[in-house]
Parts: sequence; structure tokens; C-alpha cells
Amino acid sequence: MPRRPPRPGRGHPAARALTTLPAGLPTVDRVEIHCDEANLRSAAVARRLGYRLDRVEAAGVRAPAESGRGMVWAWDCPGRPAA
Repeated sequence: MPRRPPRPGRGHPAARALTTLPAGLPTVDRVEIHCDEANLRSAAVARRLGYRLDRVEAAGVRAPAESGRGMVWAWDCPGRPAA
């Protein structure tokens, strides 16, 4: 059976909205995305939105495809000091 081409994801528009919403709040200086190291699509969304990989840390495995290593992507709000 031939593979279907990947469907366009909804992660990028949703993540963009969830980035801009808290960034508009005066008390928020940083927004983070947490995902498993094996989740390449989520990492690609974070990268496209301008997040930087802040750290990789041990995390529990909650699904069979997870690696147990969590990536933390950070986006510092413009005009505010970095955390």
C-alpha cells in the first residue's frame, strides 16, 4: 500500500497563537514549548517559530514512541530581559 503524503499540520498556527497570547501579557517574559526528543515535528514547529533549544532533560516515558528525554524550547519576549 503506498504511503500517503503528510497532512498539513495544525501545530504551527496553534503554537503561534499560544506564543503571541502570553507574550502580550506584561508579566510574561518567556514562553516555553516542552516536547519529547523523538517528536521531530514538534521540534520543527518550535524552530520555525523562532524558539531556541534551551535544554534537554530526563523525562518520563508516557507513550511507546517517546525517548524519555524532554526538549525545552524557549522564546524570550521582545523588549523584556531574558530569563
